[in-house]
Amino acid sequence: MLYAESPSDELNQLGRTVTSHSRKVMEQIKDHCQSVDHELVRNLYQEEDRNALFFVEDGILYAESSDRAIFYFEPGDLIGMHALSESHPPVIRSMEPVRLLRIDAQTLRAKAGSSRDWQDYLAAQSAFYAECCCAGIDDDSSPKPGFRRYNAGEMIIQEGDAANEVYELMSGEATVTVQGEQVGRVNAGELFGAMAALTRTARTASVVADKPCMVMSIPMEHFNELLRTQPRTGLALMENMAQQILSLNRELVDMKKRQ
Repeated sequence: MLYAESPSDELNQLGRTVTSHSRKVMEQIKDHCQSVDHELVRNLYQEEDRNALFFVEDGILYAESSDRAIFYFEPGDLIGMHALSESHPPVIRSMEPVRLLRIDAQTLRAKAGSSRDWQDYLAAQSAFYAECCCAGIDDDSSPKPGFRRYNAGEMIIQEGDAANEVYELMSGEATVTVQGEQVGRVNAGELFGAMAALTRTARTASVVADKPCMVMSIPMEHFNELLRTQPRTGLALMENMAQQILSLNRELVDMKKRQ
């Protein structure tokens, strides 16, 4: 589970904890759930029973408020806690096909309500929402990491623009072009946009979403700190840059052969 506005390390860890406990509950009661597939969710609780809850089995959904994504739900997350309190359902959408496990509130209470996994899930979720509230009233106006959504065909990075952020593609696929010519691709889980940001030069390529994408943007000041504190991120960046250099070398060799 991810908070869209400010994914700090603490919030990320709390979100992972929520998802971990939710997965344990899902495994405990999945035999009592019904699998449902959606090519695209425009508003989950207009398309499904508003008194049902859903575990995300595959894909990513998001809760929206005032046309802004607030929370992202990943595989293992539980959607629909309003059904347990009979409150108004949230607006839940997806940008891609999703597979959900549907369960009614009464069955969830009967099969998991007294379990330790369920109690741990509720405690983790409470801590997560409390930290989200604190992040929401932070008056620091400096740029922070955040999640952005792009539809197919939308520009994520524009060649020639100033480079102030590094990006990680959370879901979807994108094409890299230079002067309109395709030179590479970005797949889910990959970092991109780092070269220009690290060298403080203009963007040397454009990146366009091939399908609906969720992207985490990381301002340079945060990315520098991330490199110092998270060696795996630095390793992933070096691997990504090495692949780009290898790809360029192959293109140069092919060009010389054609000459």
